[in-house]
Amino acid sequence: MPLGILSHSGAYAKSFNIKKWRMKEERELGEMRDGNRGESVAQFVSRVVSAMCTNVGTYNFENLKDVERLVHISQMFIGDVFYLYVWLRVKSMGDKLNLNVKCPNCSNSFKYAANLTTVEVNSCETYEDAQWTYKLEEPFIIRGKRVESFTMGPPRWTTLENMSGIGGMNTGAAKAGMILGSIIGINEEKDDNGKINQIVLTLNELDDMCKADIEGITNSLDDNAIGPNMAIEGACPKCRSNFVMPIDWSFDNFFGVSSR
Repeated sequence: MPLGILSHSGAYAKSFNIKKWRMKEERELGEMRDGNRGESVAQFVSRVVSAMCTNVGTYNFENLKDVERLVHISQMFIGDVFYLYVWLRVKSMGDKLNLNVKCPNCSNSFKYAANLTTVEVNSCETYEDAQWTYKLEEPFIIRGKRVESFTMGPPRWTTLENMSGIGGMNTGAAKAGMILGSIIGINEEKDDNGKINQIVLTLNELDDMCKADIEGITNSLDDNAIGPNMAIEGACPKCRSNFVMPIDWSFDNFFGVSSR
């Protein structure tokens, strides 16, 4: 995994194993899909990963109950869960992902075959290595304190699970959720051991953040993201302009017939 799960030794356990996707697993996942239609995309991804992994980092999933596996997935870093998900797709169906693309420049619609083995993956050795500081353009007050900077880190999968479905999600809510899930400290304050004083904020405590900082932090999240880059790049065959588009990672599309 790109980052992994902290072990008792202080090192990050990065290894994992997945099951072979046979007819047995196909039936089980199909029943699971039908029984959880009301869940968000991220929530169902959690079920797929927890069902198809035999061990992840320090956890032996074969010895855990369903709810225990889901809790562990929720607390994993987003980049690690995406990595498991992409790995499962490549191992079960191959590295070719067929997409329907509409050029943002000329509106030409065409099919595009993406190669998942070329997806860029950013990794690091420790959680501290994945942290960075964002200095606010316009400081504001939180809990009676003037905040001039945030210490940021890779968000947990629960950040995506707590958002509504991708298709109906408004971008403001998505940005707010990702920013909130990535803030781990304020003003670079540290404890007696030199580690960041971790803080958990509520969404309304970010209400006074200005637009420039909303966009600045959002861009910094992309620049410092850990895990696979869930987007594809290419050129329109008609107008030759370059495009970048997100990969539709919803289960039915990512593992569907059309994706082969």
